Amino acid sequence: MKNLMLAVMLLAATSAWAAGQGGDYAYSAHSCGKVIEAARDREKSEKAEIFWYTIGWWMQGYVAAYNRLTPGTFSILGDRDHERAMLWVKAWCEKNPLEDLSSAMQALTTELHPGRHQTKQEAAR
Repeated sequence: MKNLMLAVMLLAATSAWAAGQGGDYAYSAHSCGKVIEAARDREKSEKAEIFWYTIGWWMQGYVAAYNRLTPGTFSILGDRDHERAMLWVKAWCEKNPLEDLSSAMQALTTELHPGRHQTKQEAAR
């Protein structure tokens, strides 16, 4: 278990932030090719399975930040669950293999924004 956690931390640390002069940020995430590879090989390889879960954790962080920073948004996922979002991103990456995970997440949030839950009460229905 100790080795598994170390491997996850190392994989999570392989991405980097970059800031432009105007203070805008871009995130250099893993490529869609690696996302597809991890999804395909996760049942055959422990390394691919760890990487797939790392992608999922990164996505959960992205969603949490989006929810926190986007006005009028309690949950960008709306009535969807995390697994469904991961499958959407995998399918998007299959169509856009030269893009990266941050581009896939931007596309996902754009797609889901109209159906988001805007309040906690709306999410509880």
